[in-house]
Amino acid sequence: MLRCLRVRISHLLREEEIAWFQMSKTKDVLEGDNNTKYFHLVANGKYRKSRIFQLEGNNNIIKDETELKEHITSYYQNLFGPPEENNFTMLESRIEDIPQVSDFENDILTAEFAEAKVKAAIFQMEHNKAPGPDGFPAEFYQVFWEVIKVDLMAMFHDFHKEDLPLFSLNFGIITLLPKCQETIRIQQYRPICLLNVSFKIFTKVATNRINFVSQKVIQPSQTAFLPGRYILEGVMILHETIHELHRKN
Repeated sequence: MLRCLRVRISHLLREEEIAWFQMSKTKDVLEGDNNTKYFHLVANGKYRKSRIFQLEGNNNIIKDETELKEHITSYYQNLFGPPEENNFTMLESRIEDIPQVSDFENDILTAEFAEAKVKAAIFQMEHNKAPGPDGFPAEFYQVFWEVIKVDLMAMFHDFHKEDLPLFSLNFGIITLLPKCQETIRIQQYRPICLLNVSFKIFTKVATNRINFVSQKVIQPSQTAFLPGRYILEGVMILHETIHELHRKN
């Protein structure tokens, strides 16, 4: 009898939890964007989560906004600074061990950008991604394709003629995301860069073109970042190699 009562209480508590969860979702749908107290509470909560109020650094606590900016900038400049000098060379005349594209493939890679290819690339882009500095997500380009396609293709035409100033598109906003709840050091943040979708369209179209010859010119040992190849293949090969070495002593 006691066990049945406990099961019944647990069931009622679960139903109450589900009811409150559904009520919160309904409130979010009805009042999420309205200028209400609920909206301001949500907005302020997100602001507090994303804002850095203090950090540990240089054996002290940094709270001043200017000092915080200098500390964060200095950290990432040292982390992603200029690379060390090396003796690597890129000899264009050395092609014996490098797969080459054919004249037909080269013509495809260097041809003018076709409207159908650009449209296909745009409609391959995923939804619900964070927009860049201009605020336009991929859905905007998909819904209003017929309206903006002339201007967009004009940009691709200038790009093919090497007349397009890419620096005006290739910029982003770097955002720091906390890796854990109690973030007290800059090392506990993960930087992401939000780029404009207009620039991502160029990289998507270029990626689709390169995929046409990528399997031919990139060696099989490159097991990541290519369609049909998986990064874990390298891990499995290494595991099997070590296992075989141990087995044969």
